[in-house]
Amino acid sequence: HAAIGIALINKQGTISLANPRLCEIIGYTEEEIKSVPILKFSHPDDINGAKVRLAELIQGKRNVFKLEKRYIHKKGHIVWTKISSAAVKNDEGDFLHIVAQIQDITETKQHQQQILDYKNLLEQSNEVAKIGTWEVSQDAEQKVFWSDTLRKILKVPKDYTPKLEEALQFYPEGEHRDKIVEALNKAIEFGENFDIEIQIKTCENNLIWVRSVGITEFKDNKCTRLYGLFQDIDEAKKLELEVALREEQFRQTFWYANVGMILLDLNGKITKAN
Repeated sequence: HAAIGIALINKQGTISLANPRLCEIIGYTEEEIKSVPILKFSHPDDINGAKVRLAELIQGKRNVFKLEKRYIHKKGHIVWTKISSAAVKNDEGDFLHIVAQIQDITETKQHQQQILDYKNLLEQSNEVAKIGTWEVSQDAEQKVFWSDTLRKILKVPKDYTPKLEEALQFYPEGEHRDKIVEALNKAIEFGENFDIEIQIKTCENNLIWVRSVGITEFKDNKCTRLYGLFQDIDEAKKLELEVALREEQFRQTFWYANVGMILLDLNGKITKAN
């Protein structure tokens, strides 16, 4: 009546006893799996690893082993399990059998895969939107995390390990470096989140515009974590600046021209006159 599957496995690696829960996990009756090698129900990709560990138990090279492995259910689908196996010996130290406890963790594995899929989808979405994420712990270690997209934005190698003391080198000295330093200090000291547009310098020494967002996490009135994102807005920002420049040029030309100028709407009404 155990809530997890239990099997006794003999020296030949076959099942000599199985409880109802194990039968339920793999979909077979006890009569169907008795005297059958336990490895017969294993996923093909997991057989070799399990075979080695079973042999080590039987040969006395180890007393216990734990691993996660897959079984093929009688209906054909995969069942993920967590196995704890131990060798049982008599008073003389001779091998008697293996006791295997088998727990169904399929649902947990599915959730883990969903989380991984969502994470990969988010990273792909961020790459399309040119958004990189970052995080800095505010403990003694001050660990720094950068996403792959952020590494691409900064043109650093994929295996580049970011260090806190090197972070400021990516900001050109002057206005933009001062701006990010001020934003970070306010975030850490006062918990002020920030959303600013600044220029950074890539590893190839090119200046690009980014939108930098920072969010703080506090505990006991102390900043414990700082995280956020960088979005590459270089093309849009340069276009915005170009439009602003042309608008200013037009404004100067319109207001200070030596001839009279007017702007008309589609109804022929004057909307502006210099």
